[in-house]
Amino acid sequence: MHSPCSSHRLRLSQLCLLVFVILLTSTPLRAQSTTGTIEGRVFNPATGSYVERVRLTVAGTALETFTDGDGNYRLSGVPAGTVQLQAFRTGLPASTTTVTVVAGGVAQHTINLSGADAASAGKPADPGVVKLDAFVVGSTSMDSSAIAINEQRFAAEIKNVVSAQEF
Repeated sequence: MHSPCSSHRLRLSQLCLLVFVILLTSTPLRAQSTTGTIEGRVFNPATGSYVERVRLTVAGTALETFTDGDGNYRLSGVPAGTVQLQAFRTGLPASTTTVTVVAGGVAQHTINLSGADAASAGKPADPGVVKLDAFVVGSTSMDSSAIAINEQRFAAEIKNVVSAQEF
């Protein structure tokens, strides 16, 4: 036969166990992510191709990544809210765009980097300025030099990079 004291202890231990289980299972519900992810591609409309080795950073953070050979990128751990995404590649003008990041979500964002000056687009030509026909330079040597400079600039360690075409 159980004494009233042992019955009281049993109920108290069951109550403590129940409270412990409730606290243990409710913790993941309260711990929500405060960051999200931005992913996409970097495209150059002037050449009609995706751009590799573009450095992407989120303003005000230490987050940084580079595009792969197909122009794809992915930035994880981005603070939720509106952020400024900066894109830079040697030989192209830098770009800053606004991206809205949802906590726990993935924001798809395509960036257009082009050598054309967007500020002068759509403005009438100054009659005192002579506009020359397009001057085309073979892209192979300039691209390989720009890639070498970009590689050297953002290397984690000190290194010298020279384009093979410079030899």
